[in-house]
Amino acid sequence: MRNDGTTALTDVPLALTVGRGPEPTDLVTAPALGTLDPGKERTYDIPFTLGAPAFGRYTVRGEISGLDEPIGFTGHTASYPWAFPVLGALLVPLPLIPRLRRPTARPGATRPAARPAATDGAPRTMNQHVNANIA
Repeated sequence: MRNDGTTALTDVPLALTVGRGPEPTDLVTAPALGTLDPGKERTYDIPFTLGAPAFGRYTVRGEISGLDEPIGFTGHTASYPWAFPVLGALLVPLPLIPRLRRPTARPGATRPAARPAATDGAPRTMNQHVNANIA
């Protein structure tokens, strides 16, 4: 903001709104602007929070009143959370993992007959069945 006048501006009222489209309606709490002497210029950073889920392009509108003529301004911002696409890329293949691990039987194919368990004391390997009778 720049004061092109001849008198100091002290805490001029600032109204801010944010939202989608050209006419945003969500009010933003604006801080007091302080005193701005004639011929001086100052930049204000006013943080605000967008309601969830905030995704896409937003308009910020403001008006400084209390002057001979109100001053209006418009700005734009965008919110594209990086975590959503990453989570989507990670979660999409999850249902496919069990299918990749499980062998599928071809139509018309028969399963091989189960082999009897070895009784020679040889170590067991994966995919062998161990039967135990407990009395």
